[in-house]
Amino acid sequence: MKAVFVAVALLSGSISASAQRIDTLVQKLDSLSHKTDSAGGQQNNITSRTYTPETNLDFQTYFIRLGSDFKQQLTAPFHMTRRDWLKTGEFGLAMGGLALADMPVQRLGLKARTAARPFEM
Repeated sequence: MKAVFVAVALLSGSISASAQRIDTLVQKLDSLSHKTDSAGGQQNNITSRTYTPETNLDFQTYFIRLGSDFKQQLTAPFHMTRRDWLKTGEFGLAMGGLALADMPVQRLGLKARTAARPFEM
């Protein structure tokens, strides 16, 4: 049981250590600017001058952008690097360890709660 908690602590420490980098997403308007479109044919205008205060998000534009986001999510595994896959694996292992430890922790808490005497004044 202790080994599971130690493993989860080590994995979560390595994941959080790699997450402490400066966010560069603010400088990029769209991740498709550096990757070729795997679906082919779609040209996205992502220059900064197209994003102005006058840019309105109407009903049609919302669904166009929603479709673009959905396409990026579907094609993301084909654009992942080795490091991205390693981070995904670390996250999966950590979540698996937590899922395995969930029931024993609940049982331990229930046992401690039932064994405790109520506070009386």
